[in-house]
Amino acid sequence: AITIKGGHASDPRYGTAMPETPEEGRRTVRQMKQAGADAIKLIYDDLSQGGRPPVPIMHVDVMRSIIDEAHGQRVKVYAHAPQLRHAKEVMRAGADGLVHALDVERIGDELLALMKRKGAVYVTTHSLYHALSDRAGWANRLEELDHRGAIPKATYKQLRQSDRPFPERPMSVRDALRYNLRRVYDAGVLVIAGTDTPVLGVLPGVSSQEEIVLLVEDGLKPEEALRTATLNAAKMMGRDHEQGSINAGKLADLVILHANPLADIRNIRLVHRVVKSGVVHDPKDWLKQ
Repeated sequence: AITIKGGHASDPRYGTAMPETPEEGRRTVRQMKQAGADAIKLIYDDLSQGGRPPVPIMHVDVMRSIIDEAHGQRVKVYAHAPQLRHAKEVMRAGADGLVHALDVERIGDELLALMKRKGAVYVTTHSLYHALSDRAGWANRLEELDHRGAIPKATYKQLRQSDRPFPERPMSVRDALRYNLRRVYDAGVLVIAGTDTPVLGVLPGVSSQEEIVLLVEDGLKPEEALRTATLNAAKMMGRDHEQGSINAGKLADLVILHANPLADIRNIRLVHRVVKSGVVHDPKDWLKQ
């Protein structure tokens, strides 16, 4: 990821790059490419949603230089830009997509046109907003879905005890989440299920399943929501020639369920077997390890 000094995710523990000039931005991209990066997360957000005091945000010239250099290096750039004005700026500069849903403002025709022209993707992260708004309620949802007990009960208990709503992420934002999800999907923008693991409360595995449940609750049909986590995700990564759907010639990596998720999307939790690289796995065996 790339941010700016004093900006969002600038804590040195994160290892986030912080170029200050366009040339430094270009050099950072080249270094990431050399290190084997397929994509860069560009953080372009002042965190001022909900009336918070803004933090520093990257200069627009640095942002543009990063996107330009990345595309010259054949590296994708996905932007953390959950405010409408910032999302428009990164899309005008040619970003390959947005890694968070817009949760306060509604997406209008201008941003949709920019995204469609670029063939950009829209990553949902509805789980993130639930986890930041109602941690106890979110813990209850996850534990209910986690019927095998893959996550220790102590973890759910700790989440409930640390319940602390964030004023910049009230659940009233769900109206905007729902509106924007249906708007981008119906416009033909490639929608991808994402969670922002491991933000506090966004637990690995079960949150990915809950994200798909949320997408159905927020307006997608079950088959549409499943596609966001399978074929659409493979398309985003440029791997749909071998992954994402069951077709002749593709990898036979499969998740086999006990019950039909089209009848009830919550059936995605009922994993019967996983087939990976020709080996059949029973989830019960994994939980014994």
